[in-house]
Amino acid sequence: MTPQCKSTIITLLSPLFHPAHFVYLFVDDVKSWKSYPDWVASFRPGYSFLKKPTPWLPFVATNWLRTYLRPDMKVFEYGSGASTIFMAQRAGEVFTVEHDKLWHAVVSEALQQRDITNCVYQLREPSFDQEGPSTSSGDRVRTLIADPSERENPGVHFDSYIAAIDIHPVETFDLVLVDGRARLACMKRAVPKIKKGGYLMLDNANDGRLVDCLELMRSYHRSDLHGIAPGWPPARWTTALWEIA
Repeated sequence: MTPQCKSTIITLLSPLFHPAHFVYLFVDDVKSWKSYPDWVASFRPGYSFLKKPTPWLPFVATNWLRTYLRPDMKVFEYGSGASTIFMAQRAGEVFTVEHDKLWHAVVSEALQQRDITNCVYQLREPSFDQEGPSTSSGDRVRTLIADPSERENPGVHFDSYIAAIDIHPVETFDLVLVDGRARLACMKRAVPKIKKGGYLMLDNANDGRLVDCLELMRSYHRSDLHGIAPGWPPARWTTALWEIA
C-alpha cells in the first residue's frame, strides 16, 4: 500500500475510531488480540508497510503465511507490496506481477535494498480503449478506480497482467495470492498452476464485488482468515483460502 493511499484511508475512516471499536476488538475478534500492538503501531506517523515489512492482509492471514511458507516452495502473486518482500524472505521462489509503474519502482527499490534475489518481479501495465494523445498511459493507470472486479473501469484491459502466469507449467506453485486487479480472470488462470495440496488465496473476499470469485471456487474447500488488518479499523476483513485437491 502506498503512503498516499494509507494517509487517505486514515483520513476518511478516522471518525470510525470510536471507543466502541476497541470493545469490538476484544470481544468479537479474539484471534486478533495478540496482534493488537502491531495494529496500533500501524497508525503511527511514518509507519511503513515496506520497511516492516507487514503485508496489507488480516494479521491472521499473515500468521498463516508465516507458518505455511518454506524455502522449498514456489509462490505466484498478483499485486505487489510488503507481501512480496515478506513471502520472498520465506519461500524459495516468488513470481510477482504489478500493473502500476510507479508502485513497481517503489517495491523494486525495496527488494534491492534487502538484496532479495529470489523474486521475479514483472510490470504488466493495462491497455485502454480509445487512448487519447493528451493523456498518458501512466496517468490513466493512476486514476483507475480501486475495483478488484474491474466493473467500474470499462475500457481497461489487463490481458498481459492476467496472462503473466501462463508461462509456468501446470501444478508449479504451492501458493497463488490474488490481491490485485481483474481477480476473477486471474483466479481462472491460477488454479491449474497450483500443485495438488497447494493453496489459492484471495484477499478482500468479503468485498461484495467479488462474489463471482467465490462462486468460481465453490467446489473447493474454503477457509476464511478474517480479523483486523494493519492500517485499517477493526472490521471483518477477510482473506479466503482454498486448498487445491
